[in-house]
Amino acid sequence: SKVYGDGQQIHALDHVSFIRRSVESGALFPRDSFFREGDGIALDPRKGLWHPVLGLLTHASRVSADRLWSALPSLAAFFALGSFLWFALELCRSKVCASLALFALLIFQGGEGFPWLAKLGFSKNIAQVLLWALLAFLLCFYRSERRAYLWAAAALAAVGAAYHVVFS
Repeated sequence: SKVYGDGQQIHALDHVSFIRRSVESGALFPRDSFFREGDGIALDPRKGLWHPVLGLLTHASRVSADRLWSALPSLAAFFALGSFLWFALELCRSKVCASLALFALLIFQGGEGFPWLAKLGFSKNIAQVLLWALLAFLLCFYRSERRAYLWAAAALAAVGAAYHVVFS
């Protein structure tokens, strides 16, 4: 597994084990994978639907769970930065301000800055990216009052809440 620093290696083992056991067993929420703070008897409350999605990606791509986990940040970085930039553009209504906000994100996000992008595989970070897109949709709705934006925001809210409990 990759070493992410500050105890993140344990988290990566937890997530990779969960995804691997999901693919091997065919269960969406396997109870016999490595649990960070438990014995596997009870469902880990941090596991939302993001992990079955990663299990599906692992199965469809026919790669190992740890290989997908290590490649995931590079796959998700475009969507993360694009989602933030869209949110910043809707909020600031200025390309210069949005560019400065993106620069600040890359310097300060999560107290780490740019290295935060390496942790995009974690469901809490994916939930953050979904929140940026949700807020952008809501800002679009407030300005235009088109219901399509509101429906998209509602769908993203449901997906975000399903991915990680912290999104709620």
